[in-house]
Amino acid sequence: MELAALAGVAAAARADVIAGQSVDLAAIERRAEELCLRLRTLPKDSAAGFGGALISLVHELDRLRVALEAHHAELARQLADLGMRHRAVSAYGKPEPAKDAGPHGRD
Repeated sequence: MELAALAGVAAAARADVIAGQSVDLAAIERRAEELCLRLRTLPKDSAAGFGGALISLVHELDRLRVALEAHHAELARQLADLGMRHRAVSAYGKPEPAKDAGPHGRD
């Protein structure tokens, strides 16, 4: 089974999220669904042997979730800050160019 490989993909995605890179969660979801479908077709005796690997995968996916939530919170903070700046600029209007400035704001 590909459980360890998928855990590795989730770990790599977590590292990418932490580094600010985008990740393709659809690919991870698709692979997880395929693995679950295959595991359901196994006899109980065979499927029981994958318990440890499944737990490891779930833990790695949970770490990915935590990283995504932290990234989302940081983006929300940045957007709120940007919104405050925009409101401040709107409230005070455009600054007038310096008196000695040329036509483009510089001499």
